[in-house]
Amino acid sequence: MKNYRKKIGALRDEVAELQKTLQDEFSELGKQLLESYPDLCEEENAQELCSRYEEAGERLTLTQDNKTRIATIQSRIEAIRQEISDGSSERKHLQQEAAAVFPGIGRRAFEIFHDNTYLEADYAERFSEISAAQNEVDRLQAELDEQEAILESKPFLDRIVTRGRVVLLKNRVSSRSEAMEKQYRRLGESIVGSEFIREVNDEELNRVAEPYFAAERRISDIADRAEQLNKERNELESELSQLCEGRRPGKASSELDDRIRELRDTQYNAVAQFARTVRDHLNEQMRETVQQHLDRIDALEADVSQKQSSIQRLEAALEVERLQSEIGQVNEDIGLREREIEAAEKRKAELFERRAELEQERAAQEEKRGNPEDL
Repeated sequence: MKNYRKKIGALRDEVAELQKTLQDEFSELGKQLLESYPDLCEEENAQELCSRYEEAGERLTLTQDNKTRIATIQSRIEAIRQEISDGSSERKHLQQEAAAVFPGIGRRAFEIFHDNTYLEADYAERFSEISAAQNEVDRLQAELDEQEAILESKPFLDRIVTRGRVVLLKNRVSSRSEAMEKQYRRLGESIVGSEFIREVNDEELNRVAEPYFAAERRISDIADRAEQLNKERNELESELSQLCEGRRPGKASSELDDRIRELRDTQYNAVAQFARTVRDHLNEQMRETVQQHLDRIDALEADVSQKQSSIQRLEAALEVERLQSEIGQVNEDIGLREREIEAAEKRKAELFERRAELEQERAAQEEKRGNPEDL
């Protein structure tokens, strides 16, 4: 069919593109006319279009604001979660740092207690365990020093025994010292919760304990900040739930995107239809203002008309070919029927001839038979 269908398809695609461009031009023309000549909305059939455009614009602004607010809230909630998580990690690190100074605090506190008998009345029980442990270590160390001092003066066999005792004492001193380190830690942890540090006001103890109190102050600040952040997050989550109307934020945001597209399409079509409606009612001044749009619209419409005319001609050509093909088919059917009729006529003549023969033969036989009643 001489590629008529292919040409028609290509032309229809071109017309669709031109119609889209034409609609864009009408939309731009409508926006410019609304901005420059709002009184045109009073024209017949224009009021409803202008109202539709404005109402869609108001709903569009509200919808966009809601979507922006949802995104802002989500971003802030995520930032709050991260800040709380960072604060929790920092708090754990600070707690570890604070715990690391407990042995030093306990050791210095014990030195102060040991050197100041006036503290015994108030703090004797708190330091009793570490005092007993220190006394035990001092006793073992003294015994170790004594055994090491006499080691070389002993006879050979006695030196072996004494060396064994020295090794045993060293192990005991080491074991008791390690145990005391844990006791110093427990003592330091106990001391920071009492009035001991403030009461003695020892410069060295204050210096050793300062990292703990600095960490505690920072931990307190983190806790206060976390409380503020949790309050803010609860308020934001409540607002987010209202904005999303109980839906998941992702789904609500997706639906708002769909709504935004619908409202933009409504505005686009309304303002384009407005331009089509008032185009023939523009005065000379108005036409001069938007002449470029009008010229492009005229050119596009002419192009669309020309291509649609070409489509109509091509469709007519297709129809001519279809009709010609159908006519050829009908002619073939007529020829077939004529041949069938000719054959039928021939067969009819043969049947007439056969009937005449049969009738002649019957007459001869009837003559031979005679009257059938005589039989």
